[in-house]
Amino acid sequence: EIAKGEISVIYGTVFHLEQLLKALPPTTVSAYSQLQALMVGGSTVSTKLRDNIREKLTAKLYVLYGSNESNTSCITQLNEVFTTPNTVGRPLPGYQVEIVDDRGNPCLHGSAGLVRFKTPGMIQGYLGDPVATERYFKDGWFYPGDVAKMTEDGQLVHLGRADNLMIMNGINIYPAEIEQTLLNHPDIADALAVPRRHPIHQDIPVCLVTPEPGRTIGEPALLAYARARLGSSSPHRIFIVD
Repeated sequence: EIAKGEISVIYGTVFHLEQLLKALPPTTVSAYSQLQALMVGGSTVSTKLRDNIREKLTAKLYVLYGSNESNTSCITQLNEVFTTPNTVGRPLPGYQVEIVDDRGNPCLHGSAGLVRFKTPGMIQGYLGDPVATERYFKDGWFYPGDVAKMTEDGQLVHLGRADNLMIMNGINIYPAEIEQTLLNHPDIADALAVPRRHPIHQDIPVCLVTPEPGRTIGEPALLAYARARLGSSSPHRIFIVD
């Protein structure tokens, strides 16, 4: 249908795209080159998945970010979706998007924090659930519970969910930021950041990683890689597991 021009745009989730890529012959290249757009949303679209889509399907990839409460709020541009790791693009017209700390103070560009946005079209609360309404809607803003940072040129870089926040020596550390950073390493197939409880420092971030098949990696090099990108939020130990 795509080759005949009967389908010009496809929208799917990460699950759909991963299943589709697994079903393709290993030698497939640019199978969907005739598409005008392939749009992906609903969950984090990793750098490796983006590169796989570009190689096997199409370079006309758009990553969407939003929520049920407000529809799509951001979309990537073709010249940025592959060059800015984890970008979900720029706010659509009519959307205000900010990155703030847990007290609602705006964060500096490049610093991880909580996403909040508002638009005239979003809902104002949850019917019959004042507790959830108070948690996610504050002063006209909607807080979807995601962690992100804003680049200097106005792109929203999505890092994951805020539910598993770690606090070490009073510093907020987001596991998703550690995981996404290590997943961008070419030798790492999977990563999981967890807190190691400490009576004085509270949560010490450590990370488990699985290497790509046939790759050999060591902890010192990975720690240096993480520290160069995360600073004080980097993991203190990295364990390489099967």
